[in-house]
Amino acid sequence: MTKLFLTLLNIGIKAGWLILAVLLLRVILRKAPRWAACLLWGVVALRLVFPFSIESVFSLIPSAQTVPMDIERMEKPEVYTGIGFVDEHVNPVITSQMAPEVEESVNPMRIIIWVAALVWIVGIVLFQTYTLVSYMELRRKVRISIPFRSNRQQLSWQLELGENPKIYRKIYVCDQIKSSFILGILNPKIYLPAGMDEAAYQNIIQHEVTHLKRGDQFWKPLGYLLMSVYWFQPLCWVAYVFFCKDMELACDERATMGMRKAEKASYCQTLLACSTNRQILAACPVAFGEVGVKERVKHILNDKKPAFWIVLVACVGCIVVAVCFLTNPKKENGNGTQSVNGTEETAGTEATDVVSGTESGNTDIPQSSDNVYEQSFGETEENQAYEQVLDEYRDMVQNRFYLDVLNTDEREKSFGPDIGSEIRMRVQNVFYALYDIDGNGTEELIIAAGEQGVGVGNPKFMPRNYDLYTYHDGKVIHVFDDYEFGYRTNFDLCENGVIEVSSNDSAAEFSMFFRLGADGASPVVLDGFMRVGKQIDDKKVVFQHYENGKEITEEEFNRKIEDYAKPLKGLEWQEIY
Repeated sequence: MTKLFLTLLNIGIKAGWLILAVLLLRVILRKAPRWAACLLWGVVALRLVFPFSIESVFSLIPSAQTVPMDIERMEKPEVYTGIGFVDEHVNPVITSQMAPEVEESVNPMRIIIWVAALVWIVGIVLFQTYTLVSYMELRRKVRISIPFRSNRQQLSWQLELGENPKIYRKIYVCDQIKSSFILGILNPKIYLPAGMDEAAYQNIIQHEVTHLKRGDQFWKPLGYLLMSVYWFQPLCWVAYVFFCKDMELACDERATMGMRKAEKASYCQTLLACSTNRQILAACPVAFGEVGVKERVKHILNDKKPAFWIVLVACVGCIVVAVCFLTNPKKENGNGTQSVNGTEETAGTEATDVVSGTESGNTDIPQSSDNVYEQSFGETEENQAYEQVLDEYRDMVQNRFYLDVLNTDEREKSFGPDIGSEIRMRVQNVFYALYDIDGNGTEELIIAAGEQGVGVGNPKFMPRNYDLYTYHDGKVIHVFDDYEFGYRTNFDLCENGVIEVSSNDSAAEFSMFFRLGADGASPVVLDGFMRVGKQIDDKKVVFQHYENGKEITEEEFNRKIEDYAKPLKGLEWQEIY
C-alpha cells in the first residue's frame, strides 16, 4: 500500500507541473477553439494514468522522483524537488524531525508514510461512497421520468434526431429535476426538466446530443475518478474544475456552429434559465447548465471562427506540452556515460569485468569472485587501481545519486557494482581516505559519508564508514562485500589493524572484530560479542553478555570490547566531488 501511495504521490507532483503549464497555456490560447484546451487536459490525464515515463532532454519537470521510494528506510530522509532553494530549506526540517534515533526500533518516517497511505485510502473510500449515495439519489429522482413526447412534425430541429431514432428514444422528461443532464456511461440517457417550451427543449437537446457525439459521458467520469484518486494534490481539483468548464465551452462551440445570432441568443437564454449550483457534481452527470454559465454565454455571443494560425499554434502548443511534461528529465552521467532507459552506455571505454566472490576468512584469493574487479593497470600502485571505484562514487555524487530514475529496479541497476544500498539512499557528502590498516605496505581505500555541507575541518565532521577496499595481486578487493553498512550496521577502524563491525536491533547489540588475513585482503574473525536485553517489567531491563556464544559477565564484556575498540586516528579524508 505504501509503495503504491509513494508512486502516485510522485506522479501527482509531476502532474502538478503539467497542470500549471496547461493553465498558463490556456490563458495564452484563450482565442483558440476550446477543443484544444480539452486536448491539453487529456495530456494531464495521461500523466496521471501511466506510472512510467520515458526520458527526454526536452523535459521541463524539475525532478523525476521528488519523494524517494526508499524514504522509509533513509537514515536521514530527504526530498528532491529539483529546486535547490526548496531542498536547502525543506530537507533540514524533514531530517531534524523525521530522522530515526539509534535507540528506536521503528523509523518514524515509516509510520508517517503508512499513516499517510491509510488516510489516502480512506479519502478515496469517502469520495466514492459520497458519489454512490449521490448517484443513487439522482436515480431515485429520475425513476418516474417519462419518454419525451413532442409534435415532431412541427419541429424542424427534430428532423436531425429522426435520422438517429436511438438518440430520440434516450430522451426523458422528469418533473423532479431543475436542469437537464446526461446520466449513464454505457447506456446514457438525456433527462429534461418538465414545463419548458419547445424552443428551450430544442436548445437543450442540441447541446446534450453534442455531448454524446463527443463522448463526454466517458471523459467527465474519468476526470472525476482521477481527481478522487489524487485528491491529495490540490492542483488536480483545479484541473477538474477547468476541465469541466472547457468541456462545456467546447460542446457549446460545436452545438451553436452555424447558428444565426437570434438562435444563439435563444440558446443563451435557455442556458441561463437552466443554470444550476452543481448539486449533482458527485454523481458526475453531464449537465446543461452546470458550470461557468456567464462565461459560456459571453463566449457564445462573441464566438468567431478562429484564424488558421491560431489553430496551428494551439496544435503545436499541445505537442510541446506533451513532449516537455509527459517525459522525465534525462540523466547525464559525468564520466562519459549516458543513461538510456535506466541503464548506462559507456562511450570509448571498455566495461570492467565482474567476476564471482570470495568468502570471508579464506586466505587464498579466488580468481573469480563477486567482490573482485579485474583491472587494466597490471602491477601499478594501488591508488591508481582505486580510481575505478572512486569514479563510480564520483558518478553517483555528480548525478545526485541517480534519483532522477523513477523506477526502483531501473534505479538499482544504474549504480556501479561497488556502491552499497545504504550509501545511495540519500544525497550526502561522500569522502575517501587511504590507510595501510594491516601494515603490509598496501594502503586500503575507505569510503565514508556525512552531512551535506559539513566537510573536513568542520567540528561537526563525523563521517560514517560505508565501504572498505584493498588491493591484492593486481585486483581491487571489496573486503566486506556481504555487508550493507549504514543505518544499523557499521564498521570502524581501530588500532593494531583491528576492524569492528557492529550492529543493533531493538533488543540486542552485536560486535565482531576482524583483521585482514595473511593475504592482506580477506577479513578474519578475531572475536564476537553480543549483548541481549530482556524486559523484566515496565521499568526494568536485564542484560546478558556473550563472547562467541558463551555467556560472560558485564565487566568481562566491557573490558574486552575496550581492549579491541581503540579508535584509529590520523585518517586524512578527501571529499569526492
